[in-house]
Amino acid sequence: MRILILVLTICTFMCNAQRPEDGVLAVYRQMEKAEQTGNGQAWIDLWSPRAFVGDVSGMKDRIRPRPSVRYGVTKMLVQGDMAALVGTMDDQFLNMRFIRENGTWKILDQSWSNVPLDPASLYVLLPPADGAFARAGSPWDNVLRATMNAKYYRPEELRWKLQGTYDESFLYLRIEAASALPPPNTEVKGTFPNLRSGVPRDWPVMKIHMAGPPSREFTFDVADFVGDQATFGGDGKATTHRHFVSYSVSVRRGDNAVYSASVAEKTDPLIAVTDRFIDVRFPLKALGIDPPVRTKIEIADANSVNKFVPYEVKGFVR
Repeated sequence: MRILILVLTICTFMCNAQRPEDGVLAVYRQMEKAEQTGNGQAWIDLWSPRAFVGDVSGMKDRIRPRPSVRYGVTKMLVQGDMAALVGTMDDQFLNMRFIRENGTWKILDQSWSNVPLDPASLYVLLPPADGAFARAGSPWDNVLRATMNAKYYRPEELRWKLQGTYDESFLYLRIEAASALPPPNTEVKGTFPNLRSGVPRDWPVMKIHMAGPPSREFTFDVADFVGDQATFGGDGKATTHRHFVSYSVSVRRGDNAVYSASVAEKTDPLIAVTDRFIDVRFPLKALGIDPPVRTKIEIADANSVNKFVPYEVKGFVR
């Protein structure tokens, strides 16, 4: 009898214990309620101090009652003390990250989109831990390069190089430019629209093909652009502009955006630029691959006339 009572007690405790997902969802619903009722202080209290820079007290008065607001959940992911969510707010789409601080879930950041967000972006918001290749110090010297298509292009049109490998966490790609690249956040002199990043970009838009089953294909573009950091006066008009070099990678599946990442003022675990190298990481799960990899991964030029021969990526071997 005592054993039976103990078993029932444990079962009751486990059934009543809150899952991490429940705690994240509770914060999400509290945010919805704060916006419905216009409770600015309650809204601010849901956010982590890490989410804001400077005094945020003025934000309290900007939260106006919107009784009709409804938040939906598309997919959620919890990893330890971090969580991410892809959802909707009426006819808009959003993703959010949460952090557990002192046992309490708080909102870390939030971004919006006017087009649906791929649930796979959760694995970008919360990338996996470094895989074997990264833990080994990313030994690119041991990774074969793609073969350039000298049949249709002159040597001066093929000055860049491509390498790739994968482990249990990421697909890693390295683009090697012909000369040193301006570091992220390098200031760009001049005025709009005559601004140039100074990046000698000559590599193409590429695609990742996986034979399957099921077969999958993603298009990705590693690009440079000039960012704008502005300061504003009391009238809301920009008083100064600082332009700087930024790099990004954007990933699409068909006509749908999967995710993007960029590096400039802040670092990003999915893209880094050092000397003449651009290193990009693609979380395997964001590509629909549940490790271990059991399918052939091939990188190809996304254009009709290829600058390089389709390149089969080999798994990392120590």
